[in-house]
Amino acid sequence: SVNRETIRFQKFLHNRRFSLLANGLAPPQNIFSTSSYASIDVRLVALWLSSLTPEEVGRFHLLRQRFQEDQDLRDQALAEENRSMVRDAVSLEQERLAREQDMGRRFRQDTLRRRARRLEAWVRTLTASQADRFLQLLPLWQADEAAPGSQEGDEDLRRRYNRQVLFD
Repeated sequence: SVNRETIRFQKFLHNRRFSLLANGLAPPQNIFSTSSYASIDVRLVALWLSSLTPEEVGRFHLLRQRFQEDQDLRDQALAEENRSMVRDAVSLEQERLAREQDMGRRFRQDTLRRRARRLEAWVRTLTASQADRFLQLLPLWQADEAAPGSQEGDEDLRRRYNRQVLFD
């Protein structure tokens, strides 16, 4: 793109200024319009380039071509490094996936075991009739959390179950 080539040309003039000088090409000192070297004075560059002899223009283009080749090699190396990092990240993610699934399975099993222990302990605190009624209602409640009880005391039983076993 034009923007990319503009940036590369600015980098060439900045990074290779000593190489230009060593080859008898002295760009104007105030070629960069800012101290950050982020922009160049295009008119001044055009004027300077038009003042070069054909031999100097040839040397300029040769130096610029070498710079472009170096930049292309750097860009390719960076792109390969980026691809390698992506491959490594994908590989790591795949390695971790199995462990995360195993840890999730273990966590769920542990949670269910603890809930079963709380349930057993809580059922032991109920009277025989409450325990019987609870064991009748439990499958209904597990299938439909909003399912109400139909007898007096079912709602109280449900609230106590939620609070002491499910921690709702």
